[in-house]
Amino acid sequence: MGVWVYGPVMLILLACWPALALDVGVAPSTRKLLGSDPVPDAQSVDLAAALGEWEGFQIAVAGAATDVDVRVGDFAGAATLSGGQAVLYREHFLDIQDASSGGVTDHEREPGLYPDPLIPFVDPWTGDAVGAPFSLGAGELGVVYVDVQIPRDAVPGSYTATVTVSTSAETVDIPVALEVWPFEIPAERRIDIVQVRAEPRQGLPRRPRRDGRGGRAHHRPVL
Repeated sequence: MGVWVYGPVMLILLACWPALALDVGVAPSTRKLLGSDPVPDAQSVDLAAALGEWEGFQIAVAGAATDVDVRVGDFAGAATLSGGQAVLYREHFLDIQDASSGGVTDHEREPGLYPDPLIPFVDPWTGDAVGAPFSLGAGELGVVYVDVQIPRDAVPGSYTATVTVSTSAETVDIPVALEVWPFEIPAERRIDIVQVRAEPRQGLPRRPRRDGRGGRAHHRPVL
């Protein structure tokens, strides 16, 4: 037997139904999200990286919530990449009180909340939870930076994963697509530079030159 609910009874049921207060969006790693910014509209993540590379993105969360946490699932595709390869940070906002001159855009010269330090979810030395879970007040923006490491022995190809944002009251899933390219980032960062020292002032003793012409030229790699 079906039960139909009409009029005032339906309104009472809808009023008692818990509303989802969490607003979640994603942004690329290069975007600066200020404390006054709205949550981005994007609801999915597309990444591409080489073997041995780190690639990141940001998750913005707004709305009164407690026990906010983020978990990265395993990447499935050409093989399986552990979600544990990702390192998560909470972006801490600094309350800048005074305007500063210069800057790239106008809003970066004005007082406001600016992201600066990254607080790791897990202390790398002690293993203690420090950056999450966290709480948000009404109208407060929380931003999580997710840094994904691609193993050097990973199988190139396409992968998908799910990032879950959870609170004490609800969860939101964000799909992630990852393309692993078939080449490797060098493990050693090397830059060749040339250092040339100026000639001594007139009247001061000259040091013997090492290049056969009287100069002290050095060509060395900097790691």
